[in-house]
Amino acid sequence: MNGELRWHLAWRQARRRPGRHLLAVLALFLALLAAGVLLVSFALVQRATVQGYAASLPVSATLRLESGQRFDAAQLPQHPQLAASRLRRSLHTRLQLGARELSAELVSYDDAQQPGIGLLQSESGAWPVPAGQVLLERSAPSAQEVGAQLQIGAETLQVAGRYRDLSLPPGWMEGYATLLAGPSVLQRLGAEPGFDEWEVRLHGTPDREAVRAVVRALRTALQRQGLRLRAVDIPQPGEHRHAAQMNSLLFTQAMMALLTLLACGFLVHNLFATLLREQLRELALMKALGGAEPLLARIALAPAVLVGLLASGLALPPALWLGERYAALKLDMLNFPSSGWLPPAWVPALLVLVGLAVPLLAAALPLRQALRMPIAQALGHGALQAASAPRLWLFWQGPAARLLRIGLGQMLRQRLRSSLTVLALALAAACFMAASNLRLAVQGAVDEIYAPQRHHLQLRLSEAAEVARIEAAAQAAPGVARAEAWTSARGHDDPLEPDVVLLGVPPDSKLLQATALSGRWLQASHEMVLSRALRRQRPSWQIGQTVELTVRGVPRQWLLVGEVDAGPQPVAWVQRAALGERTRMLMVSLKRHTTPQAVAQGAQQLRAELEAQGLTVASASAQAEGRRVVEEHLLMAVQFLSGVGWLLGAVGLLGLAAQLGLSVLEREREIAVLRALGGGNAQIAALLGAELLALLLLAWGFSLLLAAPLSAALELGFSRMFFRLPWLLWPGPGLALGTLALMSGLGALAAALPLRRSLRVPTAKALAG
Repeated sequence: MNGELRWHLAWRQARRRPGRHLLAVLALFLALLAAGVLLVSFALVQRATVQGYAASLPVSATLRLESGQRFDAAQLPQHPQLAASRLRRSLHTRLQLGARELSAELVSYDDAQQPGIGLLQSESGAWPVPAGQVLLERSAPSAQEVGAQLQIGAETLQVAGRYRDLSLPPGWMEGYATLLAGPSVLQRLGAEPGFDEWEVRLHGTPDREAVRAVVRALRTALQRQGLRLRAVDIPQPGEHRHAAQMNSLLFTQAMMALLTLLACGFLVHNLFATLLREQLRELALMKALGGAEPLLARIALAPAVLVGLLASGLALPPALWLGERYAALKLDMLNFPSSGWLPPAWVPALLVLVGLAVPLLAAALPLRQALRMPIAQALGHGALQAASAPRLWLFWQGPAARLLRIGLGQMLRQRLRSSLTVLALALAAACFMAASNLRLAVQGAVDEIYAPQRHHLQLRLSEAAEVARIEAAAQAAPGVARAEAWTSARGHDDPLEPDVVLLGVPPDSKLLQATALSGRWLQASHEMVLSRALRRQRPSWQIGQTVELTVRGVPRQWLLVGEVDAGPQPVAWVQRAALGERTRMLMVSLKRHTTPQAVAQGAQQLRAELEAQGLTVASASAQAEGRRVVEEHLLMAVQFLSGVGWLLGAVGLLGLAAQLGLSVLEREREIAVLRALGGGNAQIAALLGAELLALLLLAWGFSLLLAAPLSAALELGFSRMFFRLPWLLWPGPGLALGTLALMSGLGALAAALPLRRSLRVPTAKALAG
């Protein structure tokens, strides 16, 4: 009987105040939708990256030989930890892919279908790769149909199919294409015969140090055969290369969803606090008739359970559907297939649990206060309690001051409710400003990376030539403002560490104007400047230290003199003469470069001039295109954070509308008295406008304080995921005032329905009530 009575009273309460209950359901639905989408996507990405990546049997280490050497499959060393291995050779080049020209890596295996290591999946077309043709990795920046023609230098290759390699980061994100080809294709393009890379997979999932120990043993065995390792690549065991970045991004977005749930909790608390105040007399009568507090609590909390069940039931299907699609987007960013993965059972269970917990916790505090109120006080509840504005405001006179004092007085009637509404609005506004700051910080970071690079085109010749000849030929082309031939090489000091990419620039370079973060720029041929990313990769290297790198087979001593920020690329700069006077790299600035069409025309004229002087251009790329890829890569995540911020704003506006609606209900007698004394619609609207003004100004001021820590958290997270962002903590005047204007406009919309209701309050009925 108690259960039936409890649900009967809950249903009656919902029918008496349907608007408030529907508002609570809508707010909780939006919050659960945001949290559910992120929870589902997080679970699916975790499952795919852990289970899916492990199922692909990833490579534990790749051993690369010095130039001119190759492995003999019949004499490969053995080790008890080896589970499987295969040989390969790779060739870095440039290719024409559709309308784009971009970097590419051609890979050839002794057995691409080796079942025990680094499984490759056929997507479409031929499998394995036919002789004389190539397979295109499915994440290449430009989609190509099977049968399309690719141009690599003077060679034309046909795409026989597409495949997926789970170990690779997506090519569209990195701006390069990976192609699978037979050994004959690589040799046609200039590669040496045989295989110079050995991929190995160990049993189980050993840690990084265990892999390094096996690699040392294999290196010793290879040295006995006269083979020398140039480098070793050891990825983090059992973890995709971009998994940490993706988890950090999802964690950051989850924090935004938690803020949305928090704001929703504030709104639901306010709604149920008002509902319980209306039930005080009923609860007091039942308490006087001997009703126990547990029974009264179950009766009073039944509406909260109904709200939670309804909101959870409505939010669960779209959250699962949208979460799966958002996970598909994230998995595509990791180059994982998105089909075949279902969220674990704990995901919908947790979503329903949160949906029930939020309204129950929100209603718990006002219920506790109601049950502890003396019966006599509860039976006499209903008299309006006036509150005056703080005396501080009395020093400010005028119509605006009076309006603000009225608003503050109305807020002080229900301090807790008003405080929670202000906090929810402030969180929404702070998240909006923090996301805007993050966007500006990302754009500022990209500006910092590309500002020192003053070239508009980067060209790569088919064959190396003297730098003086290259520069003279380029300078003669129409539209060229300046041309510089740069050199490049790779250096290594420890085979167990990645190679160091060296770029040689002229001593008086005008196309690279880098500012040192520490130390200074190059002054001598034996000096080296590191990028910030390389310093992180080699933490033992310090400014002022001398290091030894083997470059083109010759050990060289380099003095580390400075550090600059070059984004995510781990590179080092030296003077051009230190790497020789022959190169294939040409950097060019144009006189006319305001549009992509102008840059393309300049590239075409430059190519014609160089080839007229016997210098064949293998590839040409625009600086603006590379910048666009980087910006799109980063701003994609920023856009989603902005979307979560708008959702949080919607919950805050619902809270504002609820606050104003409850204020109208509580002030019906005052409104009726005002109308009976001759007050018009303007005076009644001023009462509501005063409260709206006070709420918005307080929320805006508090949001300015919250924006700084939120901006710091977002920028710190992005700096760890990608590269260092400039600190933009406080919103600028334009952003702050724009946020206030936006809050005012949306606040006016939120106040429309309560205002309409206040103007329709029946005078006689309100006075009689």
